[in-house]
Amino acid sequence: MAVVCGVVMALSPGCEQQPPQDAEAAARLFAQANQHYAAGEYQAAATVYRRLLEQGYHGLAVCYNLGNAYLQMEEPGRAVLYYRRALLIAPRHGDTAYNLRYAESQLAYQASPVVETWGHLVLRWLLSRLSINELVGVSALLYWLAFAVGIGRIYSSRRRVTIALWALVIVLMLSSALTYGKWHRDYAGGRAIVVADAAMMSGPGDSFEVLARLRPGAEVCVLQTPGQYHEIRTAAGGRGWLEKQNLEFISPYHD
Repeated sequence: MAVVCGVVMALSPGCEQQPPQDAEAAARLFAQANQHYAAGEYQAAATVYRRLLEQGYHGLAVCYNLGNAYLQMEEPGRAVLYYRRALLIAPRHGDTAYNLRYAESQLAYQASPVVETWGHLVLRWLLSRLSINELVGVSALLYWLAFAVGIGRIYSSRRRVTIALWALVIVLMLSSALTYGKWHRDYAGGRAIVVADAAMMSGPGDSFEVLARLRPGAEVCVLQTPGQYHEIRTAAGGRGWLEKQNLEFISPYHD
C-alpha cells in the first residue's frame, strides 16, 4: 500500500504548480488584464493573461479568462485549448464547460464517432468529473485509513476489522488506478489541440505529401517530436506530421 500511495503522489503533476513568487504583483497583473478585457481590448488582455501563465500562475480564473479573450478575438481553436486547461483544474466548472461547447460549435468540428462500452463511458465520466488533486487526496486519505485499520488488525482478530481492512485496500487500489488513468490521459498522454488551420503531412517537412487539413480545435495525440514537427495521431486513427507552431499541449506541465 505504501508503494501504491507513493506512486500516486509522484504521478500527480497537477499538484506541482509553481508557488507564487509575488502574489501582489500577480494580483495587479490579473486586475490589469481584466480591465483590458472590460474595455474590449482583448488582445492586450490575452497578452497579460499569458504573462501570468509564464510566471507559473495556472489557475482556473487565468485559463478561463484567457479562453474568453480568444473567443472574443474569434480564435476558437485557442479558446478550446484554454477552456480544456481550465477544466483540468476544475472539471465541474459549469461556465467553462458551457463556453467550451460554444467554442466547439463555432468550429463546426465533429470528432469521429467512437463506439464505447458502458464501462468505458463510466470511466470517462469519472475521469472528466474529478481533478487530479481530488483523486490524489482521496487516495492519500484511503491509505491512512487502511494504515490505521491495519494497526488495529494487529491488536484485534475480529472478523469485521479484517473485512474493513480488505475493503479499504480494494477501494485504495481502485482510487490509485483512477489517479494513474487521469494522470496518463490528461498529463502524460500527449493530448494536444490544433490551434490553427494546418496541413497534416506524410513526413516531417513541407516537401512531403499533404494527407489532410486539420481544423482548429481538433484534438490529436502527439507520438514524437523531432525537430520542428510533431508526429500525431488523429481521433480517427490517422497518422501524420504537423508543425509544432500549430499545436499546443492541453496539459500546461507537458515537457
